[in-house]
Amino acid sequence: MAETFGTGRGVVREALRHLVQEGLVEHVKDRGAFVRSMSLRDRLDVYAAREVLESGAALKILESTRQFDFSPLEEAVYTMREVAGDDDRLTEAVIDADLDFHRALVAMAESPRLTRAHETLLAETRMLLHHHPAYPPEDYVDDH
Repeated sequence: MAETFGTGRGVVREALRHLVQEGLVEHVKDRGAFVRSMSLRDRLDVYAAREVLESGAALKILESTRQFDFSPLEEAVYTMREVAGDDDRLTEAVIDADLDFHRALVAMAESPRLTRAHETLLAETRMLLHHHPAYPPEDYVDDH
């Protein structure tokens, strides 16, 4: 891989370590690194974990007495609507806007630990959204 990408072996090792940490790659001793296959149980677990983190972030926001800027959430929904088009398949642009929405929500809670845990789940979510069943774009955007 180092030769293919014109980089050092240490860089490849570090990238693979990061992908293992994010749950996207599995390291098998004496065999190497492999793209992780996600079972239905794994997929449901990603969404359950995100629900806990995002609900916790929302609760923290609602319990706060400070004023929040909701424009990043509004911008993400606006972008989602603009890039969704008429296709029932999620494009990279829709996925980006979707993840931006959820990332902005968690960021508003101002918790570095929530944000760090959430980022790991977003990497897995991106992978799952690429295989998401057909979803009418209007419904997808309105659900946000």
